[in-house]
Amino acid sequence: MKFILSSIAILWFTTILVIAQPPTIPTLPPEPEPVPLTGIEYLLLGGGAYGIYRLKKGRNKNNEA
Repeated sequence: MKFILSSIAILWFTTILVIAQPPTIPTLPPEPEPVPLTGIEYLLLGGGAYGIYRLKKGRNKNNEA
């Protein structure tokens, strides 16, 4: 009986010690290079700028009348 209890105690303590080890810190991959603007981004920027221009033009026209 003493042998079984001491075996269980030893196994329990060793598992606690193994689980209590600090985790390893993973290394982060290097950051990728930034992607330059392609054609679709220029179209979106141009469309947004044109939309803002039209909104301002419409508001100025309504305010003058």
